Amino acid sequence: MDANTSKLINKLLKIQLELSSVNFSISHIDWLKNNIKPPLEIEKYYIAFRIYHDFDMYDDTMRCSKEIFRIADKLGEDSFKVAALNYLGHIFFAKGDYKESFKHFQEGLKISQQKREIIGVASGLSNIGQIFYAKGNYHDALKVFEEALKINEQLGDLDKKAYSLNNIGIIYKTTGKYPEALKRYEKASNIADQLDVFPLKAVIFNNMGSINYTLGNYPEALRCYEEALRIDKQLGNLAGKATDLNNIAALHYSQGNYPEALRQYEIALKIFEKVGSPKAKIIKDLIEGIKYEMKK
Repeated sequence: MDANTSKLINKLLKIQLELSSVNFSISHIDWLKNNIKPPLEIEKYYIAFRIYHDFDMYDDTMRCSKEIFRIADKLGEDSFKVAALNYLGHIFFAKGDYKESFKHFQEGLKISQQKREIIGVASGLSNIGQIFYAKGNYHDALKVFEEALKINEQLGDLDKKAYSLNNIGIIYKTTGKYPEALKRYEKASNIADQLDVFPLKAVIFNNMGSINYTLGNYPEALRCYEEALRIDKQLGNLAGKATDLNNIAALHYSQGNYPEALRQYEIALKIFEKVGSPKAKIIKDLIEGIKYEMKK
């Protein structure tokens, strides 16, 4: 499999291991062949996919996802096909290509509905809701998010329920219904605490920070953003870290603290460029605007 994982590990992980000088009776390669069942071809691509995904390397993640879909389609493995379609949908979404993202999410949802895979249906509805939200169709976004919430409650899936509550909170936040938004965020946060779902906690802190920012409660907004940044740093979440820094920079800018805003935006820009995010261009324009303001 052409996954370039050896090159990736050498590039990203600078760990020097102490090797034993003892000569063993069998080589490590022979031991692996005798004791470890080799992964299937589709599993090899999934392993590579997870590595690239965790490092926000979108192009390589997309390449592996397409291979997973190709193999799954050949084998008639619908669960892997749906997973691959969702992977591709998320990658296109991250790149800002909502048309392609919607197409892949919708195809995955259709398969789940045909197979009566209720878990896949809930996931597919949530994915479709993200597209509706990104395009400003809040009515339809809220509708599918609530459908997903209902399914997750029926399944007793607390983790997915928390994410559904957060999604609904985002809709209410965006439409200015802040008390309703905070109510959902609080419920989602309680579940995240119960399950130790730290990635979701970071998202919730960002969302609550956004509400406080809008209401002019800047100290509380900064506290929420910095807490989100702390969590994303611990998780090694580059995309999340860049978003947190962007939020902190916007807060400083709104208060007229241009030097600090510039510093935070420049750090965020490096990360967005590293992961190939389309947000990099927006940040560049903001940086140029701040530099212009500081010259006045």
